[in-house]
Amino acid sequence: MASKQRRSFGYAARSALVFDTSKIELGYVARCTAGVAVPLLVALVLGYPAFGLAAAIGALSVGFASQQGVYRTRAAAMLWTAFGMAVSTAAGSLAAPHPLAMILVAVAWGFAYGALVALGPAATVVGLNSCVALALASAYSFDGQQILVQSGLVLAGGLLQTLLLVAIWPMRRYGIERGVLRDAYAALAAYARAIAGGTHALPDASLFQSVRAALADPQPFARRRDLVAFSVLQDEAERIRAALAALTADHYYWEQQGERAMCAAIEQVGSTSALVLEAIASALDRASEPEAHDGLWEDAEHAVDTVNARPGARHAFAQAQALLGQLRAAWRSAGLPAETTGLEAPPRLRPHVDRWSDGWLAIRSNLNLRSPVGRHAVRLALALGLAMLFAQRLPAARGYWIPLTVVLILKPDFTATFERGFARIIGTLIGAVFVTALVVYAHPTPDVSIELAIAFAALGYVAFSVNYALYTLTVTSFVIMLLAVLGTPEHQAVVDRVMDTFIGGALAAIAYLAFPTWESGLTRERLADLLQADRVYADVIFAGYISPAARDEQARRAAQTTAWQARVAAEASVDRMATEPARAGGIPQDVAVSVLAHSQRFALALLTLNAQTDNTVKIERPALRSLARRLEEALDADIAAVRTGTTPAPTRSLRDGYRALERVARETHDPDADIILAETDLLVDSLNSLTEALQRGSPGEAPSPSGDPPQDAIATSG
Repeated sequence: MASKQRRSFGYAARSALVFDTSKIELGYVARCTAGVAVPLLVALVLGYPAFGLAAAIGALSVGFASQQGVYRTRAAAMLWTAFGMAVSTAAGSLAAPHPLAMILVAVAWGFAYGALVALGPAATVVGLNSCVALALASAYSFDGQQILVQSGLVLAGGLLQTLLLVAIWPMRRYGIERGVLRDAYAALAAYARAIAGGTHALPDASLFQSVRAALADPQPFARRRDLVAFSVLQDEAERIRAALAALTADHYYWEQQGERAMCAAIEQVGSTSALVLEAIASALDRASEPEAHDGLWEDAEHAVDTVNARPGARHAFAQAQALLGQLRAAWRSAGLPAETTGLEAPPRLRPHVDRWSDGWLAIRSNLNLRSPVGRHAVRLALALGLAMLFAQRLPAARGYWIPLTVVLILKPDFTATFERGFARIIGTLIGAVFVTALVVYAHPTPDVSIELAIAFAALGYVAFSVNYALYTLTVTSFVIMLLAVLGTPEHQAVVDRVMDTFIGGALAAIAYLAFPTWESGLTRERLADLLQADRVYADVIFAGYISPAARDEQARRAAQTTAWQARVAAEASVDRMATEPARAGGIPQDVAVSVLAHSQRFALALLTLNAQTDNTVKIERPALRSLARRLEEALDADIAAVRTGTTPAPTRSLRDGYRALERVARETHDPDADIILAETDLLVDSLNSLTEALQRGSPGEAPSPSGDPPQDAIATSG
């Protein structure tokens, strides 16, 4: 246990020092830096440099908030952040002269910020920056007119940042849309190449969620024909994903049959498809027509023909043919908008905006101590109130750094809290010591201080996605340089800031450890939700195979999306659980990984059946209903076992149900028997393996609940 705890804290410390330069966006840096520089420079030119500080702080925070959302959702996040910071500045300034009132306001703000986590990342950013503004305002006592001026300046700085964002929309060439589509097609290319390596994993779903989110929130100045092109590329990417997954399942089936020649033919389809997908991704990156090397399409057609030449490959050939058609459609669309004029416009896209009632329902349903959000809200409220008390009672001149540190460090999960804690302390130490020494010994003029503040703001926007410690260093330096403009005495500042940061970090750590939300306890629910989503997905797919009249493309798409979201949440939860100290009562790490692995194989078979739905003959298959019910029973038992940590309840044998289906399918000469039996065999095998893994991970041993022998798991990577 102690060793696991040391590894967890060590991981948090090492993560704080990881640098990722791949996410630097120079356009974002330039735009946001301009938003900070304008109020500072205008105030300096007018001879009132102090008046630019509040606006610059509002602009700085709203610039960071502009990383949330896509277009209208991004502008909304920025506007709400600006408004929240303005209100918080007013509230903090009014309460600052009254210690008890300031503590109560801090508690209320901390609870509200914690509750906003239930609404997602954008709302979380609004809450975070509002609490930051409150902490900064708590250090100053203004009269009524000054409060209005300071709050108005904060709001004005945020509005300026929002205006700069919106102003560039008409001039942009759809960088966001092309970027997410490029990443999706590049991921598909990598997956297609992995088929030759024998992968039996699912294609990554998170990138496709990003594509849907981006295209569901279109640029207000976009041309309709361009939106059509991107919509076509999205649809084709999702179809290609399903087709590649189906070929992966075919590869596994023929591998089990010992048909190496057939496997090689499928691998050739994967390799040639990868080349096409890479060319499409490159074209999207360049915003130009795709470029094909000599013989690219001939090689792709030859690979499909090679599959067709193998005996018993009807469904694999149909899927390879469909894939080739999808690749051609994506290729044509990748060079658009030049070729979109003849396409029919889809229904107008609208961003997904939750109603107020839905948002309130999400918050209200999480306001209990069983919910991670509810626990985080209570934890943050108490920690922020205590931090404000310390800020008032301790002799340090800059006590507001204590609540500021608590707000920035304390997060809903262990890893983020302690990773942020280490990074915050490192960045503050370096920034406070270096920049305070610069101010004390170099005595920069207000002009130079403002120039340095602008430079640190630019570095902060660069570092935001690179490294949190570096980001903290730059923001700390930015704030110190702004305070230097006011002529704040700095000789003792370095000691105060370092001590206050340590105190705030300690309060955040103690608050989390005293009232924790361990991911290991939440992972059970995440994995159970994943299995439940797969169960619903299976029900929808089987309904269409049992009776063609029940085929519902919209229901299949909705079930698939829900399964995607559940898988992304479960995988993230397992990753977080691996980095926190071991906790009694949580699902064992090896069991959690096994559940993910076997559910991947189950989902791969479902995705293949979904992809093949339109290629199968529309006939009634009542014999499939019996196996579908057995799969439901087994999944229900496994879901209950995952939630409770017990042994799965016995159910009817899945293998017997499969054999009965196989017998009927052969006797009735079902033209699609091969594909249905191949994928239902994988469903049975993966579910039996899942049940076996849950048996091994539960207290005590039990006979196989399905009556089937345990199956070896296929190694997966996702």
